[in-house]
Amino acid sequence: VESGEPVPLSLEQHCHCLAVQDKMMQPFTYCVDPGCTTAHTGNRGCVEHESTNCIYVQYVNEHDIEIRPEEILHLPPDTTPEQKLEFVKAFNAEIKGLANIGTFIVCDQDPKGAIPMKNVYKIKFDASGKLTKYKVRATILGYRQRLFDSFFSTFSPTGTLTTLRMVLVTAVINNTLVIHSDIPQAFLSSDMDARIKALLPAGSYYRKSDGTLSRLVIVARALYGAKQSPQLFNHEFNYFITFTQFFTRCDAEPQLYHFQDENGWVLVYDNVDDLV
Repeated sequence: VESGEPVPLSLEQHCHCLAVQDKMMQPFTYCVDPGCTTAHTGNRGCVEHESTNCIYVQYVNEHDIEIRPEEILHLPPDTTPEQKLEFVKAFNAEIKGLANIGTFIVCDQDPKGAIPMKNVYKIKFDASGKLTKYKVRATILGYRQRLFDSFFSTFSPTGTLTTLRMVLVTAVINNTLVIHSDIPQAFLSSDMDARIKALLPAGSYYRKSDGTLSRLVIVARALYGAKQSPQLFNHEFNYFITFTQFFTRCDAEPQLYHFQDENGWVLVYDNVDDLV
């Protein structure tokens, strides 16, 4: 992992990758037979082998999410009733948005060892001091993770300030355009590399097929707060920009990429989820 080698995915994560690729987000049955590499939609078992030793994977649907405002915790102490209402709306949008991109998998196992999730609340203002929005970020309590159980490695390179200055100086000397971009919800673009059971933030539930409410899920995407999330995103970004966009990674500075053809050249400086 430290050298950038891909991490073997669990069966649930493999199904998740196939679902994202096919844009289906439907329940999958995955056969554990090593000779079977087919993911099957629905709950009809394996079509290549006997319907034994199959794992059924079902995502938490955004329409099954229920929010109970009276149970929400960790709001700022000076929150007014009007602000709480806005935070509840933002919380509802955050959890349903996570469910919509396949972040949570239904879990019917023992909740023992599940890692709680916590909301981070923030009121954002623009440069003039005008309120722009109420933001809620659902995070997982990474300090509860255990090495070789819920994470394997955490190292992720970070771009240096010297490299950023070099990029800006190069742009000024060559009179080229400089563009800054922030990748929204960057960590969630990568898949989790470990099996993590988690409890949804207090006040949020999902309704299971039998009608009962539950907070227990399996995390399928790299949530903010998880120890390995920065590394997983770095691997995802490096794969995207080098293998699909044909940039070359700098040997001396791993967060600097360059591309050149007959039309010109481009430098990309990456600092976690900020690009220049």
